[in-house]
Amino acid sequence: EPEPKPEPEPEPQIPSRPKLPLITPDGDDMAYHPSVVKFDSEWNGYKYWIAFTPYPRADETKENPVINVSNDMKTWYVPNGLTNPLDKPDPSDKHHYNSDTHMLYNPTENRLELFWRYICDDGGKIGTVTIFRSVSYDGVTWEPKTVFLFVDDRNVYDYVSPAITLQDNVYRMWYVDVDKKAYYAEIVDGVIGEPTLLNVPFQGKLVPWHLDVIYNSEKAIYEMIVSAYT
Repeated sequence: EPEPKPEPEPEPQIPSRPKLPLITPDGDDMAYHPSVVKFDSEWNGYKYWIAFTPYPRADETKENPVINVSNDMKTWYVPNGLTNPLDKPDPSDKHHYNSDTHMLYNPTENRLELFWRYICDDGGKIGTVTIFRSVSYDGVTWEPKTVFLFVDDRNVYDYVSPAITLQDNVYRMWYVDVDKKAYYAEIVDGVIGEPTLLNVPFQGKLVPWHLDVIYNSEKAIYEMIVSAYT
């Protein structure tokens, strides 16, 4: 008798992944570039603090830093007393816009530190890039922004998607630059050191776009996630 045909492999099941109900200033759910700080116990009322930028229908004028909070990672709120967004350029148009939030917890100062990238660019001829920082000791009241990094020629450094950690009073930053490659640099006392080109392996001819890096203290390693494109 002929051998029975093997049963076909079942189709892989893709889990349902509805959007998180993050709250933007305009009431939509079009949140991008999330950065989450997790606490083992509630910090000022919440275990999870998220920073993100709305980007509804690719409208960069709405790409301003926003804060939400949660205790279960699923249901998110705007903390009482906080008004989003935390910053909005003036003017705010396709040549003057914010982007790319990143947030960390500074245990020495017991505060959140929020970073975001501001672009001033007159159509590519002249462009500057500023990484702003604002800090908060309760997550609701944020101090006026200060310049963390500044470059007066966007064609030299672009600092796309900066991911930042703080260890031993040294800020460590990973980012994507104008050559569509990923770099690492250290910032001490507001001065950035010489960047190091990273060898990020990809399957196929891809280049990095946005990235994030965390320090895994249990394994004593850094972990990076990258979104890439052709």
